[in-house]
Amino acid sequence: MKENRNCEYCGNTYTVTRRAPTKYCSRACSGAARTMSCFRACPWCSKSFKPKHTAQRCCSRSCGRFFCLKNYDPHKAAIDRFWASVRKSPSGCWLWTGAVRGDGYGAVWNGNRQIGAHRFSYQIHYGDIPDTLWTLHRCDTPLCVNPNHLYLGDSSQNQRDRWERTGLRKTAS
Repeated sequence: MKENRNCEYCGNTYTVTRRAPTKYCSRACSGAARTMSCFRACPWCSKSFKPKHTAQRCCSRSCGRFFCLKNYDPHKAAIDRFWASVRKSPSGCWLWTGAVRGDGYGAVWNGNRQIGAHRFSYQIHYGDIPDTLWTLHRCDTPLCVNPNHLYLGDSSQNQRDRWERTGLRKTAS
């Protein structure tokens, strides 16, 4: 059984004489097509390149940096990490299950600085907080990040709330 076909690599017509179907007219075209299928287009500069490993997306480190920076939003990444560490309890508190600071409050990395998880939750839901104000809890649970349990106040208001709720006054030693 003889059949004429066109080579998928070079386009030349060739005759197939065996039963196994072939796509190429020669071993050279087959090898060249195999190496060509390994090439990718860089998503940043559109240059064709052969990746050194399967995870390589860009043709060079510089293109990779630009491509990643264009698509990377550190605030969105921090929000995703935040929600991955929140567990809603039946009492109404949203308990922070991530990193905890030495004072018992949750901690989140937002960009290049660490802030309290409760403060970050307030920022997500209500917007920026002036540096002079504190984020205070209505529920007296340091790990609670529920924005309905949080409000803004200053240092003296925080001390007053502590005195009213616990009867303890912080004394100078």
